[in-house]
Amino acid sequence: MFKKASYALTALALIVGLWGLYLRMTTGHLDVNYGTYVVWGLWVAAYVYLVWLEVGTLLVFTSLNYVFGWNKALASIKGLVYLTALAALTPALLLIALDLGHPFRFWRAILTPNFGSPMAWMVWFHVIYLVFLVAKLVLVMQANRNPAKAEGINKTLKTLAYISLPFGVALIITVGSIFGVVSAHPLWQGSVLPLYFLIYSLVAGSGLVTLLYTSFASAEPLFAETTEKLGALTKGLLAFGAVAVGILGLVTLYPNVPAQAESARSAIFGSTWWVFWVLHFGLGVVLPLVLLIVAPKAKNAILAASALVVTMLAGIPYILIVPAQSFGMTAFTNAFTGEGLTANYTPTSLEWQVVVLGLGVGLAVFLLALQFLPVRAKEIR
Repeated sequence: MFKKASYALTALALIVGLWGLYLRMTTGHLDVNYGTYVVWGLWVAAYVYLVWLEVGTLLVFTSLNYVFGWNKALASIKGLVYLTALAALTPALLLIALDLGHPFRFWRAILTPNFGSPMAWMVWFHVIYLVFLVAKLVLVMQANRNPAKAEGINKTLKTLAYISLPFGVALIITVGSIFGVVSAHPLWQGSVLPLYFLIYSLVAGSGLVTLLYTSFASAEPLFAETTEKLGALTKGLLAFGAVAVGILGLVTLYPNVPAQAESARSAIFGSTWWVFWVLHFGLGVVLPLVLLIVAPKAKNAILAASALVVTMLAGIPYILIVPAQSFGMTAFTNAFTGEGLTANYTPTSLEWQVVVLGLGVGLAVFLLALQFLPVRAKEIR
């Protein structure tokens, strides 16, 4: 029943999203609400969220499985982890490509990069990380097909995991740096933003690893113990992330420097206040922490908490990116009016349709690979 519902949801998302893709390819950027002042909207926010999921999942899994020696407990889901990361990366690249004015010129950033720009580094780190990710997924499938060769393949996987780990950290910090170096937007500018991107990616990654293990590894002998440990890890990282954001908010609002303080207030108390306070803080922080504190050993509580952490984190990139661009543009919007010359950004139906397309593509990659490729170890089938 769940499998049929997943395929139906994926098909519906693709149908809705393909219409949005058609409109984007035929009308360009005419039917979107980002423009001269708010240049990065829903698609960029969704891209950032998916990168947090992709990189965070791999960082958490690699650290636990190889650095901290959880290999006996987590090894059975490594194929699922790599597949999930690929399923997050694919729509992320699709969305950021469609946000570009000329998406088919992406190759220029690879062949003729300007390494003085963080975006060039981001593209290169994406390419390198994608190569590592695909290589690891292929090796896992080979090991699952031929268990006799698994020992040698696992040694290669371990080597690739160690090599790719710093590239993952570099990628997420570089994505944060793209915003952190923009001095025109005080809420972004500063050295702390890339570190917060890393923290949020680890929170998202711990939630997704916990969700995958709890959902797919119930036959494992260490399932109960590992689920409890993953729940504790998610609880700790979530609490740490909440404290870190609280400290950042305090040091931003307390001095009351107008540019920074007003920009921050517009993000968390403005028209998108409910995204932060209801979706993220209420459903994505408080409720998961309550579940993990009250029922730290209950599978269903850990499953629900991890799912809430992963899904409710999606709104954070939006309130971080959009209000910061809207703040301080009153003089410009009063002086000039016309298409694209507004600081009041709300995503159009086309923008939502393209995001739904990304969701459908990610689900299709995950479900089809799960169905037809030897991604899962035989023990957890």
